Amino acid sequence: MARKATSVFLIVFLLLGVIGLTLVLLPSGEKVNNSVQKRSQVLPGEGEHLDISIKPAEVVLAQEEQSERRRKRPRRPDFRENNVEYEGDRVYDDEEFVKQILFKVNNKDKISLLAADPKPIDWSKPYILLLHDAQEEAKVWDDLGTMKALVDAGYRTRALNLPGRGETTNFQEVSNRGKWLVSVMDDYGLYPFVLVVPSTGSAYGTPFIQQLFEFNNQHALVGVVAVGPTTMPPLAKLDPRPTLLVYGEYDSLYHRDSQRLNKQELDHVTLEVIQGAGHKCWNEDPQHFNSVLVSWLDSVMH
Repeated sequence: MARKATSVFLIVFLLLGVIGLTLVLLPSGEKVNNSVQKRSQVLPGEGEHLDISIKPAEVVLAQEEQSERRRKRPRRPDFRENNVEYEGDRVYDDEEFVKQILFKVNNKDKISLLAADPKPIDWSKPYILLLHDAQEEAKVWDDLGTMKALVDAGYRTRALNLPGRGETTNFQEVSNRGKWLVSVMDDYGLYPFVLVVPSTGSAYGTPFIQQLFEFNNQHALVGVVAVGPTTMPPLAKLDPRPTLLVYGEYDSLYHRDSQRLNKQELDHVTLEVIQGAGHKCWNEDPQHFNSVLVSWLDSVMH
């Protein structure tokens, strides 16, 4: 009986030794998964299991770096705090062709724009957004017949009074002009559109274009018309969007910019020079300017 017990003991001892030796010889990767160790717990009162993952330091570090990059990435400006209300409209000219539309912002400031639409409206064509230079107001485009020429060609036309001009409030808090224009376009839904910017109006127009690209809204921009721009739009960035540059023959800015344009191969840019005109070529020869603008727009749309 003692001999039998001794045999059983030896067999158990040998089995334990074999198991221990097997554990020692196992590769370390099979013992523990170094990337993630998982345990399972049962939530009290629940019949479901919750996986708790223990992540190595390099994984945690990578996730923190990714979160930091996401935090620093520029975000589209949020203008939802602006309370914009429609205040009314009225016929602006004697022909009852153009209306002035007023909007109230945050119950104190105002934005005014002139609007004219063809009848019937061709929804396949973009809005034409007309800015003005620092010495003028939106009404210049009505006075020069530009709005009528555009509407006769089938385009919905909007001429915006920039801050401090017309009935638009000065907006003392405007520090980023491009961002201000983005908010206006968002509030009034003037998309898609072609932007027309004369002279010093480019102080708003050029940063506005930059903002559209920065926040990935450039798809709303169909084309750009810059007339004697004091600040050149980002021509290379606009590619392949069609761009029209218009200068007066005797505009000093034309002689400045023509040298630069001759050095660049910009297939999307069209250059037009109005003979006999100076810097304010749209004002000096409006009939020629209106014809150039409409012809270029029609070529872009066909």
